Amino acid sequence: MTSLWKQLVIVFLLILAAPDLLLADQATSDEKTTVDTEKVQREKLMQAKNLIASRNSTEAISLIDQTLEYYRTIYPDGKTRWYVARTPEETFYYMTSSAILPDSTSDKKDAATLYVAWAEAYFLKGYAYVELGQINEAKAALEQALYLTPQNANYMIELAEVSKLERDWGEAYRLYTQAEEATRFSPLDEKASDLSHAKRGQAFVFIEQGKLNEAEKILKQC
Repeated sequence: MTSLWKQLVIVFLLILAAPDLLLADQATSDEKTTVDTEKVQREKLMQAKNLIASRNSTEAISLIDQTLEYYRTIYPDGKTRWYVARTPEETFYYMTSSAILPDSTSDKKDAATLYVAWAEAYFLKGYAYVELGQINEAKAALEQALYLTPQNANYMIELAEVSKLERDWGEAYRLYTQAEEATRFSPLDEKASDLSHAKRGQAFVFIEQGKLNEAEKILKQC
């Protein structure tokens, strides 16, 4: 092959490859944009945490709502059942469960797992409402958080704490025991804390019900 032909072949191959190269560049750009915008949302939630700590929960909720609107916009309610996970094991559980046990009452056709702060935003909103004494709103926000991440022991525990405020001991105990089971999906650095909190919650319910022997057994496990 002559030098000219070699040059023509190289140019031809570059032309064929150009769309793929452009797509690769675009994908890299999109990924960077996603990472950057996710960082912005997490920074907003950190500001909201600080506002709640300084007893500015109303202002915190306003900031959290901005983050929730962002997620609702890029992950719209439609045919996809969105999950939020913290670990690969949790992701595997959600995707497998969706494939094996699809919700026949839902119009969701697909399932996707995200590693974003969407559920955390609802959790913080629930916590802020608790601080404001608005229990019904707190429950609604925490239930939304658990809808996105159904095996999050920490969120179950917080919802159980709300039931405790309502003195609904049966519901509180149910949530604490569910949280204990869900700790198998807790990240390693959170597992012991989640498990201990779930068990202490069960013991608290038993004490309120006058079941002191049962409470003692669980506290010894702690």
